[in-house]
Amino acid sequence: MGKTMALLGRWDWNDTTSQTGITVCEYQENGEIKPLGDYYTKVKVGSPVVRSDKNVLYFLDESKHTEDRRNEGGYVYAARLVGEEIIPLNRKKTYSPNPSYCAIDQEQKYLIVVHHASTRSIATKMYRDGEGVVRSRIIYDDAAVDLFKLEEDGSLGELTDYACHEPIGTKMSLLHGVYRIPDSDIFLVTDKGLDRLYSYRINKETEKLELLNTLEVSDCARPKYLCFVPGRNLFYCCYEKKLDIGMVQYDENTGKMQLLGEFPLQIQDLDVCGTQDIVLSADQKRMYVVVTGYDKKAAESDTNNGLYHLRDELTYIAAYDTSDLLHPVFLQCLSSEGMGARSCALTPDNRFVLVFNPDGNVLSRFAIGGDGLLSCAEIVRTSHPECITFFEMEPEISQAGNE
Repeated sequence: MGKTMALLGRWDWNDTTSQTGITVCEYQENGEIKPLGDYYTKVKVGSPVVRSDKNVLYFLDESKHTEDRRNEGGYVYAARLVGEEIIPLNRKKTYSPNPSYCAIDQEQKYLIVVHHASTRSIATKMYRDGEGVVRSRIIYDDAAVDLFKLEEDGSLGELTDYACHEPIGTKMSLLHGVYRIPDSDIFLVTDKGLDRLYSYRINKETEKLELLNTLEVSDCARPKYLCFVPGRNLFYCCYEKKLDIGMVQYDENTGKMQLLGEFPLQIQDLDVCGTQDIVLSADQKRMYVVVTGYDKKAAESDTNNGLYHLRDELTYIAAYDTSDLLHPVFLQCLSSEGMGARSCALTPDNRFVLVFNPDGNVLSRFAIGGDGLLSCAEIVRTSHPECITFFEMEPEISQAGNE
């Protein structure tokens, strides 16, 4: 039998010296996640590691800075998984701050990287208007969609194209996620700053990005992550600052999206302000959502209109009945047993939901009962857990050791 392995990503805020990086783990039959080794301990790995068919890993350093200069942008990395070890291949600058998510095309020849950018890095420029009156305007960081070519050995090639979304009024672009539509080469991008979703296609003849469609969601909702419903051309979109979840229908050939509606969280007895992440059970009958608590005192002191996270927020995990996919029904809401949760994941055996609390240094494991309801199974104290990637390691690979 092969092993079920996991790559645990660790993320922390900019300008910190905490241990971050990737931990290679083994997922055990009792649901425990056994650490085997730490790698890239200074890299802030905020999104799940992408693993290719060649056992090449792609991941991001979600930072504003490079080794050469501050505020130049982060890095994208390529590394090879050999046995249970990670062997570096190369890295490339992304030239835009805080690269936040990446995805690979079906043929595994290109990698798309999106950037959250920064809500604090702005420049004020003076100018004279058409009548000669002196005025000023604010210039924001570019939140780019980058297209990298991949070499035959899986290493990162050149940055062949990029696209930037211009500010709209006082809103700035903050790209948070990029997802490839299943069995398609169309990519969906969430823009938390402009409250929009975008679809892109790679033109492989010109090695350029083609924007296909733009979808506006509720104002100031802050769309963050997507969760696809298999076989239904439907996905859920969590809203970081709104008490609803978006339901969007898409066309896998044209990239066109349609907002079917938004269902409310239906949580009555807690102060909550939005959602962080969503997973759907294998039978599609239950949905689990990380819900952010609402700290009224902290919100009143927020001078940036909720564009970036408040630290040390109480967070929860909620369960919904999705027997009717368009009308989810609230079932329960539990404490995440940690502060500042940002993401969640379903284990490969569909027995547990994991909640990652990087602010509180807690990984929470919730058991899924026969009725689909959750109960807390384990609280693990660990440094800044943020995301996880599960995969199966074949016996001949697991025995290869360090060859």
